Amino acid sequence: MQLTISARRMPTTPMGFLSPVGVYLPATEGKESLLSDEKSSGGSPAQPRRSPAQPNSAYWRANLKLGAVLLLIWFVVSFGFGILLVEPLNRIAFFGFKLGFWWAQQGSIFVFVVLIFVYSALMKRIDKRFDVHEEEE
Repeated sequence: MQLTISARRMPTTPMGFLSPVGVYLPATEGKESLLSDEKSSGGSPAQPRRSPAQPNSAYWRANLKLGAVLLLIWFVVSFGFGILLVEPLNRIAFFGFKLGFWWAQQGSIFVFVVLIFVYSALMKRIDKRFDVHEEEE
């Protein structure tokens, strides 16, 4: 669900704007508002200015895609290898243990720890690509 706001004049309250769907939009400092009908330099209708609080849809799409892929890997590793494929994996010996048993007890934990570091590294890359990263000292 995506919320779009038109550039037409909204009813105002002393504290800000009240949209037709009941979403409260606080007034901005100064005379210009987030949903101003006029540009500061001219009198033609303007598009709503983008607030820093509004999320960048491409950034969040990349963020959610990364989360979905890592959760899928987590699900396959834990449920797939640890439960569904345990019998076929038990036919393989690994350090003297059945691989299915070892994977359910130890191997999946190693993958989970690696997923934490992968998530951190990829999120830093996404943050830099969309210029929302924190400045490193």
